[in-house]
Amino acid sequence: MSSNDRINNYPALFRANLGNESIKIDGHTLPYSGDKQEALKELYALAGAGLSYPLVTGYGKYLGKFIITKISESQAVFTDNGLFFTQGFSLELKRDYDG
Repeated sequence: MSSNDRINNYPALFRANLGNESIKIDGHTLPYSGDKQEALKELYALAGAGLSYPLVTGYGKYLGKFIITKISESQAVFTDNGLFFTQGFSLELKRDYDG
């Protein structure tokens, strides 16, 4: 890391070798079993806010801040009234080095 002096401000630290880091996460919901048909509503709200959020593994390891760039979903096994039994989704996340 190196520093860049700025007028009337703290030094700005930067690394030129950070690169571009993306992560894709796949998941499933079971709407007909109690997850409801709106299980992804909160994810869409987070993505729509355009902010970066901390990503932490199930073991508590902090991976950095990421922004949701894309949400894809698919439904399968439909009932007669149009409800679906299973829903697959994927999130595409991009690392936010400024966040």
